[in-house]
Amino acid sequence: GSPAAEAGLREGDSILAMGEVDSSAFASIEQSLVPLIKASAGSSLAVEVVRVTTSSTTHVEELRLNLRPRSWSGNGLVGCVLHPAY
Repeated sequence: GSPAAEAGLREGDSILAMGEVDSSAFASIEQSLVPLIKASAGSSLAVEVVRVTTSSTTHVEELRLNLRPRSWSGNGLVGCVLHPAY
């Protein structure tokens, strides 16, 4: 699987922080996260996410995951598409 899947990232997760980049240091995905991911290739990168799940009730949890960006059989170093949340 992809590095993102191996770390436990799921579609719909909201990233609060990745490495030293949090909302106060975030400019854009291209300016803040892409260089960090490239510089962290082969190393562990802490990722803090909020995950909301809904069944009969809504459950919100904050998780700390360890992402290891690397080359794999798919595209990119993490294997997911990041979108800014506005």
